Amino acid sequence: MGSNASVIVTVNDIIENMFAASGGTTGYRIYTAVKLRSVEIWGAVQTPGNNSISFSWSDGGAGQDVGTPSQTIVDTSSGLQDIPHLCLRPPSSSNASLWLSSTNNADPLFYLAAPQYSTVDISFTALLAEGAGGAGSQQTAITTACTGATAGLIYQRTLPSASVNSLVPFLGQVA
Repeated sequence: MGSNASVIVTVNDIIENMFAASGGTTGYRIYTAVKLRSVEIWGAVQTPGNNSISFSWSDGGAGQDVGTPSQTIVDTSSGLQDIPHLCLRPPSSSNASLWLSSTNNADPLFYLAAPQYSTVDISFTALLAEGAGGAGSQQTAITTACTGATAGLIYQRTLPSASVNSLVPFLGQVA
């Protein structure tokens, strides 16, 4: 996240969070659908003083009836001892609480503003893609270019995924 970054996190940011590289600038999605469980944010302390973080669930934008009232949650903790922290679950009446797929690509899920180097932990359940390409395969090419990827490796993006130079080789396990 950039200095006092304000980002819009979309369905695409979550679905394309991890991908399998097929070349230096291309890859395939690992997830076909996701269901958001929670978002937890720890604000980075830049200097003593106000290091607030703010978060709001998307109302889906104009013309979309997703039932989420627009409400911003803020933690204005200050100082080096009291770190701002929020832990939120999608409202049951919101688009963010449903299974989301590639048909929801550009739909915003939430808005976040936090100091640079804040930690954002997004917990979700995912349906994994099946097949190795070709007819009947569920493989879908990622919509945002990646730069410097190595074919055959799995990568994880930082938020937001529109930043092409935000690749992190995945070193954990997919459970």
